[in-house]
Order: sequence, then C-alpha cells, then structure tokens
Amino acid sequence: MRPRLQVPTSQHLFIVLTLLALTLFTPSPGTAREDLAERCRQDLAQRTSSPLEGIRVVQRRDVLFPDAALGLPRPGEVAASVQTPGQVLVLKVGQTSHLYVGSDRTFRYGGPLGAWRHSALFLQEIPDEPNLNGRLVQTSLVGTNPRVVLVGVSDFAPQRDGSLLAIRRTSRSSHDLLYLAPGEEGPGRRLHSTFAVLHPVLNPDGTRWAALERPRVGGGWVLITSSLKASPESTRRFALPEGTRPGDLVWEEGGPVLRAAGSDRKRFWRLTDLEGEGTWQELQSFASPEKRDLMLNKSESLKVIQVPDEPKVQVARVWFNGDARVLATVAQLQMTEFSYPPSPDFVVVSGRWQDEPRAVAVDVQTGQVLSLPASHQGPTRLWMAPPAGRERLEGWLKPQAP
Repeated sequence: MRPRLQVPTSQHLFIVLTLLALTLFTPSPGTAREDLAERCRQDLAQRTSSPLEGIRVVQRRDVLFPDAALGLPRPGEVAASVQTPGQVLVLKVGQTSHLYVGSDRTFRYGGPLGAWRHSALFLQEIPDEPNLNGRLVQTSLVGTNPRVVLVGVSDFAPQRDGSLLAIRRTSRSSHDLLYLAPGEEGPGRRLHSTFAVLHPVLNPDGTRWAALERPRVGGGWVLITSSLKASPESTRRFALPEGTRPGDLVWEEGGPVLRAAGSDRKRFWRLTDLEGEGTWQELQSFASPEKRDLMLNKSESLKVIQVPDEPKVQVARVWFNGDARVLATVAQLQMTEFSYPPSPDFVVVSGRWQDEPRAVAVDVQTGQVLSLPASHQGPTRLWMAPPAGRERLEGWLKPQAP
C-alpha cells in the first residue's frame, strides 16, 4: 500500500521557519565577541564624553564568572549563583584603562582600573536597632562588590594604613571604640569604652591611637590615648588646654594635634610627652593635613568647592597664582564632607541631593564622576583598602602563559 502524502500543517510550517531563521540569523561566536566589544566602546564613549575612534580594546579574556552578576554585583542585588561564561575587557581612552565584563546577553562597567586600589564605606540602616547603629558596608568606587565590614556601629574613621577605627553605641550612655587591622575580618577589637568618644585616629606608624572623650554626662572633654597592644584599662587621659573646645584631631610625627573649635581664628595644639605628664604646645603655624595632601605638585593643589548659594560642588586644580581649572561639576549636591588618599588620585564627595543622601567618586586625572550607593546614616568615606573581588580581578587580568 502506497503511503499517503502528508501536507504540512500551519504548526509544522511555523516550526520549520523558526529553525531556518535561527540557522540564518544566530550570530557566530566571533560576531558576538565583536558586538560585545563595540557595545562597551560606545558605553565608555558616552561615560567619558570621548570620541569613539579614540577608544581601544587593549585586553580581553574569556572567563567563567561565578554568578549572573558577572563578578560585579551591586548592593541589594540578588544574582543567580550560576557560572556564566563571558569576557573581561580592558578599554583604554587617553592614558586611562577601564574595566568591562560581559556575556552574550549583557555587560557591566567596572570603572577605571586605578579605582580598584581604594574602596568606599558607608553606614546602612538596621531597622529597629535599639541603639541606632548600622551596618558598615564596603563597595568599590563604582558602587559594586558590596561587603559588610562591621555590624552595629554608629560612626567610622578609615585610617591611612588601611585599618579602621569605629564607634559602637552600646546604650544611651556608653560607646565602644573598635579597631580593625588592615586586611582583617571579624567583629573588631575593643580599645576603650566610655560615655562619648569623637575623632579617633592612629599615629603615623599605626602603633598607638588617640581620641577625644567625654567620660560622663556633663563632664568636660579630654584626650585619651594608648598603644594598640595594650589593654583597654591602660588608656591615659590628658585634660585639654584651658578654655579650649574640641574640634578635630589628627596625629603628626610630633604627637596628636588638636584643632580647637569656636574661636575667631583656627588654633592648633600639639600634645607631647605622652609617657609623662603630657604638655600642650600651641602651634603658631600649622599646615593642616588636608592642605598638604591636596598639593598635587609644587605649583598646583586640588580643591573641592561648594559653589556659593548653589547646590553644586566643583573639583578643581588650582595654580599658585589662583587660576583654576574645573575638573568636574556635580550638580544638585549640597556637600557635607569629602575624603581622599595621600597624593590623591580619587576624591569621594558626600552630601545631600534633593534631601536624599548621595556620594560620588571623582577621578582627579580625568574628572570622571562615578556614582556611589546612597548612605542611609551619615557620609560615605574613602578607605585605603581594596574592595572585595580585587584579587579575582587581578587573576582575570594577569597575562596568560603562552
């Protein structure tokens, strides 16, 4: 018996046409790679306001990302923990190299490579926390790779050696001063407990600490100091110069320097003889650390300026004769503070934008502005410690053996 001829139904015809279209129009792996590179080039041109023809792909490597966030997760993001094949690319515009990661579906910007030397810290609110403490969160300077550093702190002071001093409110009438060593993880070590503490700081070689303390309700402020290796009970107290109200505290080679508050001019006092009775010496001239650190060279310094009567912040290079070149302008920002490393390459500016917290990192060389996550409790500050994921990034960018 001869078989009957089967006429394709509309459903069969749709399947055939779909398979044919997939065969004809699915890009080859090489095409997908070039498409990813082109999308990254166009994105960087827009971010840096640079001509597309001046942007080059100088490095690319196939990698297996640990998750769907392509190794650059954002705060609050829940990414599938599934290994994702893709590429790491380095694009160069001018003298600055920029990081990108991508897959067949999407790509992400990782910022200037130099930004991965530092990180940002901010406090995140803990709902219903009885002492109003928060989580101290670290991110990269492009706001990725979040990591909780400490839980239950109310203020923090990143130090130049990559260590961290933090304050924990333990009740309405008590605070702990905590220390986290460079590269250390954990709950932090308690250095001191008191009624109130302000402006903790380490000495230049990172062996001693000092802070301003109010030991009891209604009491006056004193300076406290001790060795990092000593027990909390060995802390020493020094009364402040008579009639002086505490402002800021820094530690120079000669000893802790107090910047007095409330006078018609800035007054600075240095405490010497820390092992003895302690002696305050008023300094007739004192170049504050900010002024020294913001000197870029013999002729130029860096200034972060709140534009008068405007919610606008400018970062500028200023010559010795007063001439200035504005590197970046952040509109609608009312600055509360800024922070930076010695010989600054990035500046973190923190403030309010339309009554909401906002922080940005500014590249001192190029003027590029990088957005950081909003802080729910206080400012965002620069930390001279690399963010989570930097070691993995270095592994991706390490030249492969031939």
